[in-house]
Amino acid sequence: GYAFILPLFWLVGSHIGCYVHYPTISLDMIQRVQDRKASYNNDASVAASSHRTSAKLLYYRLFAWLYGCAGSFAQQIMVNSSWTRGHIDALWRKQGSTKI
Repeated sequence: GYAFILPLFWLVGSHIGCYVHYPTISLDMIQRVQDRKASYNNDASVAASSHRTSAKLLYYRLFAWLYGCAGSFAQQIMVNSSWTRGHIDALWRKQGSTKI
């Protein structure tokens, strides 16, 4: 949940390493909203409404982009699983820096 502070450490010249157990937002979460499936992250009232779904997708995609920008400041990344690694590699665009 603290990826958004990584740019601050970069500004002061720190080498940035981090551990991610579960991404703050995942591609699966975005896909559930896009598919209009009611779930833990997508209330049935949102799933039933095309307008609410569109608004939520805009929010999620913006949040994922910002999360990716912040995470891209990490130089070394440790994760707990191949699932997390796949999402972090895609969101943070740091293939090769992520280790399980």
